[in-house]
Amino acid sequence: MKIFEYLKKLIEKKSDQSSKRFIALIISCLIIYITIIYATEQNVVLILIELISFVLVLMGVAVWENIKK
Repeated sequence: MKIFEYLKKLIEKKSDQSSKRFIALIISCLIIYITIIYATEQNVVLILIELISFVLVLMGVAVWENIKK
């Protein structure tokens, strides 16, 4: 139930940060779902590499935005 309360707080807040966290959370859940559905023994390494690359790019963009400010 705490997860639902957390999501409710993210949706209700009007700040820019809360909407970014909510979008990131929804995208992460979607990626996890797609990974579980489409991963097979033959492509599991490729999918993991792509997910790690995606996370590293997101981290790089976040760091770049903080340095830019």
